[in-house]
Amino acid sequence: MSLLKRMAILVPLWAAVGLGLMVVIAALPARATKWDYSVYYSSALAMRAGLNPYTTDLTPLARPFGLDLDKITHATDPPTFVMCFVPLTFLSPRVGFYVWTAINALAFLASLVLLFRWTTGLGRDQMLAIFALALLFPPVTDHFIWGQNKMLVLLMFVLMLRWLERGRDAAAGLVLALATLLRAFPFLLVGYLALMRRWRALTYTAIGLVAGGLVTLILAGANSTFSFVRAPKYLTQTWALALPGNIALGPTIMRMSWYLFGANPPASVEWAAWVCHWIAALALVALAVKVTLARPANDDPDGRLFCLWMMTAVIISPTSWFYYLVLLALPMVKLSAAVANHCTGARALWMGAACYAAAWLYFAGVDMHSHQLILHPDTLAWRAGASPVALLAYVSLYWFATDFGAEEPAERSAIAQPMPALGEARARTAI
Repeated sequence: MSLLKRMAILVPLWAAVGLGLMVVIAALPARATKWDYSVYYSSALAMRAGLNPYTTDLTPLARPFGLDLDKITHATDPPTFVMCFVPLTFLSPRVGFYVWTAINALAFLASLVLLFRWTTGLGRDQMLAIFALALLFPPVTDHFIWGQNKMLVLLMFVLMLRWLERGRDAAAGLVLALATLLRAFPFLLVGYLALMRRWRALTYTAIGLVAGGLVTLILAGANSTFSFVRAPKYLTQTWALALPGNIALGPTIMRMSWYLFGANPPASVEWAAWVCHWIAALALVALAVKVTLARPANDDPDGRLFCLWMMTAVIISPTSWFYYLVLLALPMVKLSAAVANHCTGARALWMGAACYAAAWLYFAGVDMHSHQLILHPDTLAWRAGASPVALLAYVSLYWFATDFGAEEPAERSAIAQPMPALGEARARTAI
């Protein structure tokens, strides 16, 4: 590509990154007392005071600090996460917010840098373009605005995938255990490890869960630890299901039933919606299992199956939100490299592009106009919300996972012959 063409692509992209960064920085001060950071801080403050954050009304604790909890008056995060957040309560809420934002920003940047370092086949200009597109992805902005924590999970997933590729199964298992203790939904990836026959990684995941669970039990207390079972009730209240940013399968199906049958449908309709939810969730898991079993054991070049399981975990969770899609930075790099190396069909990339465009449509058309649209909750745009973005992402990753060898050169097939486990992992990494 000529210098002029490169500049015509890269300069506008990075100019947009700079503009977006200024917008986010300008918006951050007003978010220091809002969701979701306010809930994290108040929950950790209660735990630090020896209270049970899952049964204690957090409002009296939050009010002196000017923290706005609105409808969320109890902790909704796993006890290990709340416990790990306690050190930030020794800072004032505003200072703690900036420290927390910096931690997440560093985790996101580290994830991208490591991904590019460990992914071959991309030129410098391609990496710069993908880096800019990842930074401009609307869930990234949404993540910072809500003071969220999924960038830390992204870093853990990047490390886990790399360590699996390098045969460091113990480290991979332990980091999956940590991700599960902090956020719960990554637990589904134990199915990926089992089907890939990574028994050592699976063993260390179990060890990490037991050890981390015991540490949480000791430091957070038995009452707080076991009271986490109340959290799903808080997370699946009607008002939470109704929000368009909730991309989980259950809330999506429920909102569409409200669109079709009204906001107060008969009990039979609600029951049918939940049945459809469980059938659809099981079907998605079954598809992931089917695709994984179709591959030779322990063979996942480019982390395609890993990405599919990751996205499945997000969609079938009881609740997940638009900002969870920052995790797509991982397949964004892997898929782009695979297409550049002619190692997969182009349909997954085109569907990924449609997902990216849909994310901007939702962000600009719904998210940024929520105050107006909430007055018209029965519109299709409000009921569908960000769910089409997640579904497009799933289809893209499903095609990425099933397009093995669709356009792969013969040399790759020869390289992919059976070999010792560690050598096989190294060969896949080199490819």
